[in-house]
Amino acid sequence: MLIVQIFTDTANDIHDKYPKIKFNFVNGNSQTLVESLLQGSVDFIIAGSPMRNDLICRPLPFTSTWGIIAPKGSEWYDYASITKEDLKKIPLSVIESDFVKSEISSWLGDSYHSLDIISTHRLIRSAVKMSQEGLGHALCLNTDVDTNVYNTLRFIPLKPWCETSNNLIWKKNRTFSKATELFLKRFDQRIQETFYNAINTDAAVFHLAGSEEPA
Repeated sequence: MLIVQIFTDTANDIHDKYPKIKFNFVNGNSQTLVESLLQGSVDFIIAGSPMRNDLICRPLPFTSTWGIIAPKGSEWYDYASITKEDLKKIPLSVIESDFVKSEISSWLGDSYHSLDIISTHRLIRSAVKMSQEGLGHALCLNTDVDTNVYNTLRFIPLKPWCETSNNLIWKKNRTFSKATELFLKRFDQRIQETFYNAINTDAAVFHLAGSEEPA
């Protein structure tokens, strides 16, 4: 996934110059990540846009697309896309999140409860694991999981397209460490290089720690 590569490249750049800076990347659903952000246990997150006045959201130049993860052998595995009527027929494994409910209900034009949800999870990896074992189809974003590492799973997008924005989000009045400010600056440079010099199209979170501060 491209965003993971950008984070990895940025972290490598920083670590090469300041090897004592440590990186703590955390995964979770949007609701859990926002709570961590408000509690101060993470510096910032990348996620959809939560409707809160106490957070600052800076849009990033890429979107994520909703779809399902279909395991090999599923009747939906060879579908090119999933329509609204299709989605109501598919047994689903989903993340328990108000954000997911809002996004999907808006796209459906119908109640989220009209879907056949057979299991709920806190983390997308759990939903994907269930899909891999044949229990339901994970409803997720294309940036949530890299299906290239699974030879038995396939991501199938919803149709019409259902996309969500990605934002860099932090708490208002948050004071960043020099290490975090450095990471943000280099991350912006990597974004520029990737999206503006050569145009391309999770909930990822991180916190920087360590004894070495950049000058």
